[in-house]
Amino acid sequence: MLNSSFFKLLHFWSRLKCQLLFGNVTEKIHFLRWLLHRPDEMADRRFQPLNSVYHTLQAALAVPSIQPFSLEERLAKEKQMEEAGVLKNIGFLESAFLEYIRNDRTRFSAIADQFCETNVSREIVRQIRTVPAKGVLASPCVEDRRAIDDAYFLFHKMAKAGWLCLLASNDVTCVQQVSERLLLVPQTELLRALQIEPAVLLLGWAGNVAFADAVPEKKIWYHLSGDSNRATLYDTVYEQVHGALLERATFVTCGDKKLLSQLENRADATEVSASTSGETLGKLLSSNGAVKLPASYQKHDVIILSVIDYDFRFQRPQHFAVRFAENGHRVFYINANSHRPASVHKQSENLYIVDFFNSDATAIYGTDWSENPESIQAALKELLWKYGIRDAITIVDYPNWVNAAVYLREEFGFKMVVDYMDDYTGFLTPAEKNVGENCIKLLKTCDLVIPSSQFLADIAAKYFTGPIGIVRNGTEYDHFHEAFGANAKKERKIVGYYGAVAHWFDAEKIVYLAKHLPECDFVIVGAVTEWEDVLQSQSNIKLLGEQPYSELPSYLKTFDVCLIPFDTSTDLIKATNPVKFYEYLSAGKKVVATEIPELMPFRDRYVYMANDDETFLQYVTACLNGTDTLAGPEECAAFARENDWQHRYEAFADMMRTAVPKISVIVLTYNNLKLNKLCTETILSKTAYPNYELILVDNASVDGTRDWLKELDAQNIENVTVILNEDNLGFAGGNNVGIQAASGDYIVLLNNDTVPTRGWLTAMAKHLQNDSHLGMCGPVTNSIGNEAKVAVEYHDLDGLEQFAYRYTWAHNGQEFRNVKALALFCTMIRKSVIQQCGMLDDGYKVGMFEDDDYSEAVRTAGWGLAIVDDAFIHHQDGATFKKLDKKKYEAVFKVNLKRFEEKWNKKWEMHSYRPGMTTEQNKDCLLEV
Repeated sequence: MLNSSFFKLLHFWSRLKCQLLFGNVTEKIHFLRWLLHRPDEMADRRFQPLNSVYHTLQAALAVPSIQPFSLEERLAKEKQMEEAGVLKNIGFLESAFLEYIRNDRTRFSAIADQFCETNVSREIVRQIRTVPAKGVLASPCVEDRRAIDDAYFLFHKMAKAGWLCLLASNDVTCVQQVSERLLLVPQTELLRALQIEPAVLLLGWAGNVAFADAVPEKKIWYHLSGDSNRATLYDTVYEQVHGALLERATFVTCGDKKLLSQLENRADATEVSASTSGETLGKLLSSNGAVKLPASYQKHDVIILSVIDYDFRFQRPQHFAVRFAENGHRVFYINANSHRPASVHKQSENLYIVDFFNSDATAIYGTDWSENPESIQAALKELLWKYGIRDAITIVDYPNWVNAAVYLREEFGFKMVVDYMDDYTGFLTPAEKNVGENCIKLLKTCDLVIPSSQFLADIAAKYFTGPIGIVRNGTEYDHFHEAFGANAKKERKIVGYYGAVAHWFDAEKIVYLAKHLPECDFVIVGAVTEWEDVLQSQSNIKLLGEQPYSELPSYLKTFDVCLIPFDTSTDLIKATNPVKFYEYLSAGKKVVATEIPELMPFRDRYVYMANDDETFLQYVTACLNGTDTLAGPEECAAFARENDWQHRYEAFADMMRTAVPKISVIVLTYNNLKLNKLCTETILSKTAYPNYELILVDNASVDGTRDWLKELDAQNIENVTVILNEDNLGFAGGNNVGIQAASGDYIVLLNNDTVPTRGWLTAMAKHLQNDSHLGMCGPVTNSIGNEAKVAVEYHDLDGLEQFAYRYTWAHNGQEFRNVKALALFCTMIRKSVIQQCGMLDDGYKVGMFEDDDYSEAVRTAGWGLAIVDDAFIHHQDGATFKKLDKKKYEAVFKVNLKRFEEKWNKKWEMHSYRPGMTTEQNKDCLLEV
């Protein structure tokens, strides 16, 4: 029936109506694609409902007797998929593509699990070990025609470039040589060989993930030949695997620039055309690879060194992690346990859960990594490299992370913020190794402490000398407000508590209540690690155990009175600001607690408080029978709404930013509208430094720059200031106007003919912070007349970003000292240096010798100068001066030279390049603007 003309006509009419006439733009595009490619097996099938039903029935009819999955079978299949490599994050779905992968996984897993060498696999291994080659490339068999063609194309290039290329084929039974270093091999034999030999796997089709998962040591090169939705067996699962491969691949390339839009979160993706040489590809495959540069780079990343695993009990650390991610920051939440293999899992948009493996300890509670610092440093570097983390703040939740946090600050410039939730200074538990002394060390060396209570703020003040702001706990109001409203009538009232039950829990008080209120049930939801025997002594105390965070409102809904029965004699409770207090109130519940210091401001309005059992009982009884005088449900809920985690996050994020020195970036403009726009737009779109202001000063431009700046100013961008000089004050005078308006701890003078790259401010600031004798520093560049010039390889903005990222990573922490002068095309200067040495000398005409002059002033005042190799700025070089005719240029040069030599009573020396650099080098690397 599905093949009948009636159904085909009905299908066509439905798609015409739903997609072309009433659909959105995407649906219209898919309709036209389907219409043009209906006979094509590679056509997009997502909008072919009848076709999907047809194929599903065909698959079912092919099975003699098919039964629905039982629950056990479904769970077993889900578990199998969860453990299945690249498919681990894909839900349980049925599709022809998924069935293809499952079948391959079964075959390939059997080969890997029951590994045995054969004559052919031994020959492949021999070729790998004996043929001189720059590396080993392998490609499994492919069902997609385009991917097959591209594999041949790429492997021919790579073989000529000196790589050993192993192309799997089902049409050969032995090793066959196509050309020098290009071999056709049987797929199963290739898989056997790769069980003991590493390789780079070229995957041009998502259906090859099963083969990749069966290879133990590999890097994945994912190449997109055409639109992913035109691939063989394309469906929703294919799209998910495509996304997972983009996340996992070490290298990503595509056959057409138009396909870059399909390579989400892979700004490092490279277009491979017919003109791309094998040598160029070889350089890519020889690099560290796996760089996930975010296309948007305006907000700093957040690294959380946690106290609990993300999937444990959902508490303050997870709430902050989620909200940072929702507000546009990439968050890397590093789990406290370290017994699992190293991995990075994308939990949600912008939120990544990270596991580090430690062979010496199963969790951070038992180690501070001091016995194995190389291991944690290598793990952190790998994470930073792969995800392009160049501007970040580290949040430390547990003291034993102190060495890791210090490393991130010293090596990469990431400031340390302590989310101080518990007092660890007096911990003596043997299992929690060094935690007390590490807590003191952390408080003394961090950049900011944010305690969750006054008690903790008082402790922090003993060790931390800076300002301390408290950010207390909060509630996920909408989540817990689901429990708001009157309870359904029930035979017995419920007095409830949820949370952990440990040594600080007053179990005797609960028993006392249970004995005196036998008509009530006392429900405890949470893990019980102590007092279980005591609590089980009363039949009306119900221990329900740990329950998912998502289910807590359903339990809270049934509570008539909520308890917080903590032992206030312990320092732990004195330091505690109970989360559940705000959560209870979100549901408008009556709350009775012990005399917890952090709850004292709310006593007798939102909570009754008593330590003695009899008074505690009286308060609970009053709440049960309605004779209490506490605030009503609506008032409690309104109070809780004001204490939502979003408000706490905003306060925390604002405080956290103060840990980072403020930088004032001053860009002086004079005509060159296109360059002004490029420079400014790049700063705003590619600068994720947490605390900077941009001051744009115009020197009376006449080419439309002033009008554009007025339009920009009208946008009221929070950290942008526009200053329009009525006269051209020259380079020094214009910059001095910006310096006077600056409020930063560091001042950056940046030419308008520059293009900054990611991490530039953090890198330069790091060098000034690590060396108190360094007065100012500048980056390396493609074009300048001194040692800041380095050899580059790029010709457009995409190439610039890739080159800058790899170059600065390779030279992280390196400096070029003993320079005669820093060129002011981009220079970061301490504000204290400016206060000591004064402004730029505006006696120099037009704009020459100011950099020599100011460098001389800074050096004379006793400060050091450095060019830092881990910050790169593209420089168009001389965009203003090139407009001067030769005679005028020479005249200005002579006047300024004379002024410099007379002022400093010394002969000016010509600047020099680094060894190997020349004036002509990089001439072809200027950008088209």
